Amino acid sequence: MRLRRSLAAAALGTALGLGALTVPAHAAQPVGDWSPASAAQPGKARVDDPSYPWAFVGYYYWNEDCLKAGERGQELRKWSRYQCINGSWVPGDDYELWVIWN
Repeated sequence: MRLRRSLAAAALGTALGLGALTVPAHAAQPVGDWSPASAAQPGKARVDDPSYPWAFVGYYYWNEDCLKAGERGQELRKWSRYQCINGSWVPGDDYELWVIWN
């Protein structure tokens, strides 16, 4: 009886352990995957596009704050384009503001 419980517990532990290892692989975002809000901005070039000289400005905790800072800089004509991208391995953890200076 103990052997049967031990084998069942070992099988369950192995299945749970392997399942936990495979979940992050499916949830991981590939390099260059941008947040939906920044990807939906019309006329914005992507940060990984080598034809544009992108410069990093700063980190923002909320995507809305990043977008507001980008819009504000455009209104003040500090930069011509901006992009808010996911700045962490954890989606939605923080956002990076990248700009093309005027």
